[in-house]
Amino acid sequence: MEKEHVPQREEMTQSILHLYNQLSQKITSMMPFSSSEKESCSRDNLLAFLALREINLSRLQRLLQKEGLADLSAAETNVMTYFHQLSHHIGVKLSPPSIFTCPTNDEATAVLRERTINMFGSSAAPFIMVTMDATMVSEHGLMERLLLHGMNVARINCAHDSPSIWKALIDRIREAEQNLQQDGKHVSCKIYMDLGGPKIRVGPVRQTTAPVKLSIPRDVYGHKLGAVEGYINTEAENTMIHAQSDSPFKTFTLAVRATSSLQYITEGDELHFVDTRGKARSVTVVEKIDKNCIKVHLHDIAYVDEGTILHHDTVEMVVRSLVSVPEIIEVKKGDTLRLQLYDYHFHHYNNDSPTVTVTLPSAFKNVKVGDRIFIDDGKVHGIVSYKTSAFIDVNILHPSVKARKVREGNGFNLPDSLPSLNVTALTKKDIDDLPFIVQHADIVGLSFVHSPKDLMDLRAELTKLSAGHLPIVAKIETKDAIHHLGRILLEGLDHENFGVMIARGDLAVEVGFEHLAYVQQEILSMCRAAHVPVIWATQVLDRLLKKGIPSRAEITDAVMANHTQCIMLNKGPYVVEGVSVLTRLINMYIREGVDRNKVGKELTTQYDGLM
Repeated sequence: MEKEHVPQREEMTQSILHLYNQLSQKITSMMPFSSSEKESCSRDNLLAFLALREINLSRLQRLLQKEGLADLSAAETNVMTYFHQLSHHIGVKLSPPSIFTCPTNDEATAVLRERTINMFGSSAAPFIMVTMDATMVSEHGLMERLLLHGMNVARINCAHDSPSIWKALIDRIREAEQNLQQDGKHVSCKIYMDLGGPKIRVGPVRQTTAPVKLSIPRDVYGHKLGAVEGYINTEAENTMIHAQSDSPFKTFTLAVRATSSLQYITEGDELHFVDTRGKARSVTVVEKIDKNCIKVHLHDIAYVDEGTILHHDTVEMVVRSLVSVPEIIEVKKGDTLRLQLYDYHFHHYNNDSPTVTVTLPSAFKNVKVGDRIFIDDGKVHGIVSYKTSAFIDVNILHPSVKARKVREGNGFNLPDSLPSLNVTALTKKDIDDLPFIVQHADIVGLSFVHSPKDLMDLRAELTKLSAGHLPIVAKIETKDAIHHLGRILLEGLDHENFGVMIARGDLAVEVGFEHLAYVQQEILSMCRAAHVPVIWATQVLDRLLKKGIPSRAEITDAVMANHTQCIMLNKGPYVVEGVSVLTRLINMYIREGVDRNKVGKELTTQYDGLM
């Protein structure tokens, strides 16, 4: 046995006394302002928690474990009260605090519950937030099904679509609420609206014309469902495809230049052509619209391009006026991708590298050679190899085998380049969107928070609109936000209703995938210490939403999400199923008294053989 100069019990007692006094002094020195009782309760506990994290507790933890006492990880919500309870067990009296508060566990729970009710409403279970999509406006009965299966918060991301779409989505939700309430079902749904924020994205890419694919719809077995209908028109402005929302068929219009009038073409005639792949194809005339337009049927897939010639006994027609589309840009390891900063006129640069523009050139001001740049949540990344005032060249490191597309709208992450120094979290577009949000939303989310000033700026804008009471959620998704999280939480506590969203996509790229789980847990711990409601937005059940079947890892993540006040689901074709599974999981979690093994086994066995 290890020889010790001081008995373990006495060493533990002295350590606790010393640590308590150390924390008391630290809290007193860190206290920034006077505040309400509820706010000071959370503020003081957060300061105690932050101070505690700066101290090496490994020796004391081992001593506590040997005595059979709970370790300090159990003290998140009531740090100083924990020390008083601990001292009572070992027979030591601690001096009561003079100027800071020591919430009990019950008091901390009550404060968190009050804040949760003020933000989301009253519920014993975590709330379920679902991300809305423009296509949901036209899906009959979808909102009713989402509400019936457990959705009680709807998220609208203002980075996408327009106020008209947002209003249509909100109207559908309110109509669904009323319909269900008239049927005796007591459902309600909060509207949460995310400000778009300064998302750094791929801007316009070079426009080009590409062959138009004239598709033939097929069933799940690959059998043709019939001919596709189209029009050949000498007066049409463009050659294009027309999608029909209620049909798998896509009609087409071929704008053509003809050697003579189409008036001598009759029903039943065939027009022959060779498509861009060298395939012999034909269309059958089914109706004569007028001397300039005929309706045709195509029976086999074909690709047509500018200059494709359609032959008839009396006339030749040349396809013209293809609509310009964004150039397809694919990159893989070893390629160079050029980021064009200020000039969207691509012809000014004579280089062989694929080139894209960026939406926020100022975010790249501090970029230097050697910095990492990630695109599309890290699906593409590389190292800056060259920089000028006009462009940046990126040496691609990933993907390493199969090339990946870079599309307009893909997001950038610049974890080494301090973009927050030149880009504010609250953009002009955000400020323009706020009047609509204030009128229609119950909660507003602030994207890409960097520092407490971002919250202060948003509060100032809300106050101008007489909406200082509107709950604010700070989305933690950048490296700067992690570094300033303590100060962000302290500023948030000064707001009447405040919460935090723990994201995953951007955060994983910013901090590194290998650190993601640890960072997420650290954010959650600090929010618990501040008694702040948390939205868990970590791509929960993402495979289920997209493919219809969850993975076991997703179930584990969803179970962990039960420690938060709200769980967010993204959009996907199986979103109703996702809400249903999450609701069942939450109910099992509560029913089984947090028996994680039993809950996980019960749910995952439903999918054995499918994953």
